[in-house]
Amino acid sequence: MRYSESEIVEDFLEHIRQAGGELHDWRVGTAPDARDPIFCQPTSDGAEQKLIYREAYTTFAAEEVVDRLARGFDLPLAPKTSSDRTPTRRPGKIVFLYRPAAATHAAKHADVPVIS
Repeated sequence: MRYSESEIVEDFLEHIRQAGGELHDWRVGTAPDARDPIFCQPTSDGAEQKLIYREAYTTFAAEEVVDRLARGFDLPLAPKTSSDRTPTRRPGKIVFLYRPAAATHAAKHADVPVIS
């Protein structure tokens, strides 16, 4: 199912509120499809990534969502790596948001307030 830019932004912000943590703990980016390596990253110490993704109508719309979240909410961009770990551009209609396992683990053990 495809989502509008506003729907994706709202879904992602709600996901952050429910999962907790600080905005700077999360990463946002685009991928050509859900089989991209970002969706299969290993976790450490039993911690899991808090991943959500949505399909935008176009690659342009997906980039607009990333831009809105990165500029408007200061979310860091996800590292752009391919399976061979070299930097690469991954344009696509899939917009994803995740909190790396290390940030998930730190958020569980920190005395910092979470977004409400």
